[in-house]
Amino acid sequence: LLWLSSYSATASESLKFSSSIGGSASYGTTTAVANTWYMVSVTYASKSVNIYVNGVLDQTTTKTAETTQGGFVIGANKGKNGSYWTGAIDELAVYDSALTAAELLALYNSANVSTSIKNVNKLNAQVFVNAANRITIVAPEKSKYAIYNAVGQIVEFGTVTNHESLTTNHLKGVYVVRVSENGKALTTSVIIK
Repeated sequence: LLWLSSYSATASESLKFSSSIGGSASYGTTTAVANTWYMVSVTYASKSVNIYVNGVLDQTTTKTAETTQGGFVIGANKGKNGSYWTGAIDELAVYDSALTAAELLALYNSANVSTSIKNVNKLNAQVFVNAANRITIVAPEKSKYAIYNAVGQIVEFGTVTNHESLTTNHLKGVYVVRVSENGKALTTSVIIK
């Protein structure tokens, strides 16, 4: 889920969701509106880049994935230093195969996503499971975090240092992670496989 907190544009500009698979951007057609949540999904299979917004196909382009452009980046433009997403990213998921249009629509419908949140007191942080199956928290320096198991017991807590924390190894399962700082918080769930 993406929350767009602000965006300044001239009359001829508009913010579109994009993917840079293949070394150049593929842009969706939906114009993003400030202070709105969006579920944005990008799939790549058989040289087809599909951008979905709120569970609906928004744009399809054909690209060959690059192998020399660096790592996988979300929330920033690899080609422009200092070009970062202005807002929050929540409930990030990366799959090892492309989800179908039906699966993405089902995810959107099951998430009960509201696109008209009036008062957001969310912390701008990211929580995800990395390739080594460790929970990774990217948040402002000195943010506090707690990780809960499926029965609500705290299994780990700590403070974010150097804007990132890698948690200890946890058993397979579903975990709830809460990150907080200065009255703002982010609570999300992650799955360790």
